[in-house]
Amino acid sequence: MEKNKITPIGYLLLLTFFILLGYAGYIYSQSIDWDVLKRMENSPLTLPTQTIISPTSSISATPTLKVN
Repeated sequence: MEKNKITPIGYLLLLTFFILLGYAGYIYSQSIDWDVLKRMENSPLTLPTQTIISPTSSISATPTLKVN
């Protein structure tokens, strides 16, 4: 039984895929508006304040069975 080997057509398809993937990455990097990214990095970071909620009654982690 012969092991699966990559044929020259398979190598061509893989090479074509990676070339096109690299070209798409290059085109994508050209379309980034770097000025917007620089303004976002320079703007102050505002985070919402965290409110602490205190429980008014004790809550049990285990369920209880109420029988009437």
